[in-house]
Amino acid sequence: MTVLGPESGGHFRLNLAQTFNSFGAIIAVVFGQSLILSNVPHQSQDVLDKMSPEQLSTYKHSLVLSVQTPYMIIVAIVLLVALLIMLTKFPALQSDDRAESTQSSFSASLSRLVRIRHWRWAVLAQFCYVGAQTACWSYLIRYAIEEIPGMTPGFAANYLTGTMVCFFIGRFTGTWLISRFAPHKVLATLRAARHGSVSDLRLQRWPFWPAGADAV
Repeated sequence: MTVLGPESGGHFRLNLAQTFNSFGAIIAVVFGQSLILSNVPHQSQDVLDKMSPEQLSTYKHSLVLSVQTPYMIIVAIVLLVALLIMLTKFPALQSDDRAESTQSSFSASLSRLVRIRHWRWAVLAQFCYVGAQTACWSYLIRYAIEEIPGMTPGFAANYLTGTMVCFFIGRFTGTWLISRFAPHKVLATLRAARHGSVSDLRLQRWPFWPAGADAV
């Protein structure tokens, strides 16, 4: 993505492509909400404890069946996209040195990258970011069910959809900002704003701030 145009706009094209990742996440949540969470009645732990072994087995089997068709659809879509990518003729990428006729191997490129200090820190930061993001979003529906009386998984998915929409807006806004201002200045400003908002939540003791978060 970074080599599909002028080098000066590589960061913009890369972030713009990543923006559609969040849009796909919104579609995935709506897809799961409509075909999975809304088709299986949620049972509380108290109800599950009162079920006989046969009833519990039947309930768990219904959960498995509820995801069978949606996942088959996902597999079909992934295979179709993979086939389209395989059949698409992409333009050949030229090396920065036009005199070179061969491209560097993967191992040579990786060896060159690991010597760049900023690249190593960027990989670590991305790893931590994706881990935190996945942990929060994976627990959101369960958290809503446990904390809000009468909440169902299907309706709790609306909260997840809302966060995905905010995620999409944030990425789109960030992509627009780095097209107007220096990317490192945009990143530094947003990071300072995030630290400020999190510090405010801790100092004010907002209700949704986890009680044990200070121990982390």
